[in-house]
Amino acid sequence: MAPTKPLVAQQIEACYELMSINQDDIAEMTGTTQPSERLMKWRNKRIFFLTPQIIANDLITNGSEMNPDKIKCLVIDEAHKATGNYAYCQVVRALLQYTQQFRIVALSATPGRAANVYCFDQTCTARIF
Repeated sequence: MAPTKPLVAQQIEACYELMSINQDDIAEMTGTTQPSERLMKWRNKRIFFLTPQIIANDLITNGSEMNPDKIKCLVIDEAHKATGNYAYCQVVRALLQYTQQFRIVALSATPGRAANVYCFDQTCTARIF
């Protein structure tokens, strides 16, 4: 997850260049992706690049239809934003309603602040490396 469409696009491009992931397995979803199209992607793709608002909304409105128990790892860019009721925190809380069998990799360019992991401390074990 990334907080903006340009960062989502940047992540996809970097993964295409650096990793040998089959592009047929990847889906990009932002605010311009229609809900019906997102549901098809949730059902047919394995790797998702998206804004946190998309997954938060989909977990709340179509959670059981998107198979959230298949989510095994959340990668969160700009994790220092994960405080209070920010969408990252909403995603973690909503996902925990379906499964607790997933990992979180949270990335931030501003490490070292206690606020960086506040929402994760409230919902699951957080470790800073």
